[in-house]
Amino acid sequence: MKHYEGVSGYLKYLNLRKAFIAIPVRPPAEPYVKLPQEDEVVKAYEVFSQVLGSERVELLNTPEPPPDRTYGDPEAWLLSTTSVHPLRYDYAIRALGAVCSNPEEVVEGLARRGLVVKVQHMGAVYLLRNFRTLAPQGML
Repeated sequence: MKHYEGVSGYLKYLNLRKAFIAIPVRPPAEPYVKLPQEDEVVKAYEVFSQVLGSERVELLNTPEPPPDRTYGDPEAWLLSTTSVHPLRYDYAIRALGAVCSNPEEVVEGLARRGLVVKVQHMGAVYLLRNFRTLAPQGML
């Protein structure tokens, strides 16, 4: 609890308009990042709210909505999107289904070529851009 007080005190000193407490709802980039216990999230929120005021604290703990559209080449769109952040497999299939007849084949083709990888996170399958296929030999 002491570390929440220290962090929230520092944020108060910075005079932020809003402090966000984020929970990794997509697969995190760093393997050491783990989901917090629910009671820890509540404690952090309570301490931050007491120090900063509840109107200045917000939890980011829900997944983003699925993409509403794709653009251009389906493979290029998926690679571009997954290079920025992980994308739920079912969201990708739904979005690609609006522009191509076999969205599963687009995804599976990219996976077979090693351009995207599938990972499990919080009960869902996510697609991640595989940057190892882009790195020069010996870089990663």
